[in-house]
Amino acid sequence: MASHHRTPGKRLVSEPETVVYEESPRWIRGYYQNTKVVDSKKAYLVWEGTNHIPFWAFPIKDIQGLEPNNNKDGGREGIRDQWYDLKVGSETISNFAWSIHQNTPGSISGAGDVAIVASQKLDHWLEDDETIYGHPRSPYARIDVRASSRHVRVDIDGVTVAETKNAMFLYENGLPTRYYINTIDVKRIDLFHPVSLNTICPYKGSASYFSAVVNGKNYDNIVWTYLEPFEGLERIKGRWCFYNEKLDIYVDGEKA
Repeated sequence: MASHHRTPGKRLVSEPETVVYEESPRWIRGYYQNTKVVDSKKAYLVWEGTNHIPFWAFPIKDIQGLEPNNNKDGGREGIRDQWYDLKVGSETISNFAWSIHQNTPGSISGAGDVAIVASQKLDHWLEDDETIYGHPRSPYARIDVRASSRHVRVDIDGVTVAETKNAMFLYENGLPTRYYINTIDVKRIDLFHPVSLNTICPYKGSASYFSAVVNGKNYDNIVWTYLEPFEGLERIKGRWCFYNEKLDIYVDGEKA
């Protein structure tokens, strides 16, 4: 398996069975139930295979309570090697971290023993002294929100549920364009009901979801909204975003 250090200014490319990484200058700390288990000023951002979402990696000495286990699951695209559990008091967090297949297992180009961590298994992360939600942010991710007068229509099973010329178009590199629609333009709001699902996006905030029943068929978690989006994304606040991949969206008459 290959591991490539990213050269500053060079386009980031991930391919199957390849790991791309770069050093991070940020001070990272991670907590589990108020116990600090990660404290590192020598962090790395790691992209595995074709996954565009980065992981944090740290020198093993910067992770308290890490113990190797016998899991030999290759994980994402088969590139993971040694797995580790995390011991915190009397608790064990299984498969909390892993190393990758390299000539020297668990190392990143002369950095010594390094483990990649499953950040969602901890309760709280800090970059310097600011809270980070979900997975680490990629320095190459960009989000732009643009108001648009283009005609947007949303259909579910042939039923038009929303229609507007006042959507916010959210462009996020590597992902489909998302169309955030004012609730006043949701024509069939009676078909939707809130659900308990919440997800965290490290770029946008905490999302709440709605499901729908259309023509007697359930469409689970088909809409999300950010009631308190992060700074800079206030224009999508409270707007509904319909899950492109699970329904039909038409922009100026053409299917998006």
